[in-house]
Amino acid sequence: MQLCDLTLQYDGVRVLEHLNLTLPDSGLVCIFAPSGTGKTTLLNLFCGLLKPDGGEEAAPGEIGELCVSGTSVALGYYKDPERTAASFIQNPLNHAYIEPIYRTGDLVKLNERGEMVYVSRKDFQIKHMGHRIELSEIEVQMTAVSGVDRALCAYLEDKGKILAFYTGSAEKNDIVAALRELLPAYMIPNLFMQVDAMPLNKNGKIDRAALLAQYAAAKAAKKESRHG
Repeated sequence: MQLCDLTLQYDGVRVLEHLNLTLPDSGLVCIFAPSGTGKTTLLNLFCGLLKPDGGEEAAPGEIGELCVSGTSVALGYYKDPERTAASFIQNPLNHAYIEPIYRTGDLVKLNERGEMVYVSRKDFQIKHMGHRIELSEIEVQMTAVSGVDRALCAYLEDKGKILAFYTGSAEKNDIVAALRELLPAYMIPNLFMQVDAMPLNKNGKIDRAALLAQYAAAKAAKKESRHG
């Protein structure tokens, strides 16, 4: 399969971020559909899915990284050769000629209608206890728990633990008990931190770095109080 079987229908995957912000209860939103006209599109972008680890095509229903090719794709990041080398690569499915593709970092899958549906960012996919986990799946189940308003999960690689931040009135023990009914044991966060509000960055997204800084500060303060 070449990376031109599916064609981009709108202005890009970033549209999903706007939809998810403005329609937070809408669930997964599909803005892709199979092309009936081959390679001819208004944007001249062709899409395909690769397994997150690289060189193989993702099967229908399997989560893969959205990759695009075509004359509308940039040549790279301005004065940033490292990012360019990581994201702009040769199509690993094409061994016949040079075909640069751009790895978007967006994880998507094909639904039963052959439509491409956004799942998460590759940055938020982790491997924990031998399992590949989408942190967004944990967040969705956490927000379904009574007393949890918003949730965000991060992975502490040095400790091998999942850290969950949340806003709301729920207690940690109640959240864990509820998640045991919704998730396998390896997906239940190891650590929880209740915050008054989720900090936002300049793009209006939850600021993960700020939350991790809050966690580090709280941990340091707790340690200091023990030794004080």
